[in-house]
Amino acid sequence: MSNIKLVHSGGNSVSISAPSTNPSSNRTLTVDGSADGNIVASNYGNSFLAYPSADATIATSTTTTIVCNTEVFDIGGAYNTSNGRFTPNVAGIYWVKAQVLWSTTSSSTNNAYYQVFVNKNTTGQLRGIIHVDKQDWHTNACSGLIELNGSSDYIDMVVWHNRGGNEYIEADNRTKTTFEAYWVRALP
Repeated sequence: MSNIKLVHSGGNSVSISAPSTNPSSNRTLTVDGSADGNIVASNYGNSFLAYPSADATIATSTTTTIVCNTEVFDIGGAYNTSNGRFTPNVAGIYWVKAQVLWSTTSSSTNNAYYQVFVNKNTTGQLRGIIHVDKQDWHTNACSGLIELNGSSDYIDMVVWHNRGGNEYIEADNRTKTTFEAYWVRALP
């Protein structure tokens, strides 16, 4: 293992060390022009923000995966716009948010429940639920922290309602229906 030791004029020092094992490929540390702050490797986690390009019809009492096929950004290329899955290649704890803008269609929408879930490997991890008793637009969201292993774990967004007929989710921009995740820290 190689070390660089920088000694301050006051006698204290700072050391920069290479990893104890050979890295998978050459790595570069970059310091901004002010040379202040922390040095963080550029592959320090994935993140994305995406939304559907068009409104969607959701059948009653049917769990439906929402595919957000328009990316605002996708750092690390871990979000799949074809199947709606985020499969990060960096293990860590991720903050995740799923938001749906429902457009209820019937004035007889009394006693209906509208739900949005974030699933990890098909198992529910986060859930937002609202009870709707009138026709209108309703935003439903859930968010929280989820551990992902950086290889096989994935998350996706699903919705469900029980109104008794078709309902619709509004889409086409990032202020309506969105799915997003941000790397927070390494796994403990």
